[in-house]
Amino acid sequence: MSDETRAKISATTKGVPKSAEFGAKVSATLKGRTPSDADRKAVGEANARRVWSDASLKKLSVASTGRHSSEETRAKLSAALKGNKYGVGKRTEETRARMSAARLGRRFLRKARGDSSLDAIPVRKPFVKVCCKCKREFLPTGKSQKWCADCEPGERVKYSAAYYAGHKEQQVTWVHAYKLKHPEEYRQRMKRHQAKRRALGFVPLNEPFDGADAHHVSREYVVYIPEDLHCSVSHNIWTGKNMEQINLLAFDYLVRQLEVSA
Repeated sequence: MSDETRAKISATTKGVPKSAEFGAKVSATLKGRTPSDADRKAVGEANARRVWSDASLKKLSVASTGRHSSEETRAKLSAALKGNKYGVGKRTEETRARMSAARLGRRFLRKARGDSSLDAIPVRKPFVKVCCKCKREFLPTGKSQKWCADCEPGERVKYSAAYYAGHKEQQVTWVHAYKLKHPEEYRQRMKRHQAKRRALGFVPLNEPFDGADAHHVSREYVVYIPEDLHCSVSHNIWTGKNMEQINLLAFDYLVRQLEVSA
């Protein structure tokens, strides 16, 4: 078949939908025929000029999902391609050297090769911050961290107290909104809180006054002390944290109060 005849056939059948019968006839006619180098070259150039649309690529991807060649099909392909030397020697040593130089430093290529060497990849230096209190450098665990691990516990309590003092109405509004939005969770929290309070006794050792907080010096006895004094030391009666320090301040205030009243 000459090139002129092929061109006529292509022009005649262009845009005409091919039936299954027509495809079977073409397959039977071309069965056993070995394409020439010119035919292979022409097909390669035509495929190189072809641009696949996103819709076509998506259809091909969906159509080929889960498709696997059987062992019989693989054996036939291997037998058909046995001794095939097409493409051998097409790339010269110079071309291969250029390709290697162009791909040098690309991470996914090293990963595909299984190469664990990452010397060529620049290592990102850790972000260091300066503590707002002690002025020492430290590695933060978050973007908003202002203090190092040594200064954070005490400074966090002071910051929270100052923030609450300046945004008390806003905090109350948030709590009320949370209560309306999550009634069951709020009910469970209050149950846990009240269970703890019920485990504590309430035997006051002095009289209450304006601006006073009831401080438990033990699980039974309570001393009324000023709110500022009560908040000056972070403490926890359940864990015993700083209870000795806050109790000394509470009893000192109680003794001075009794001396003044006497």
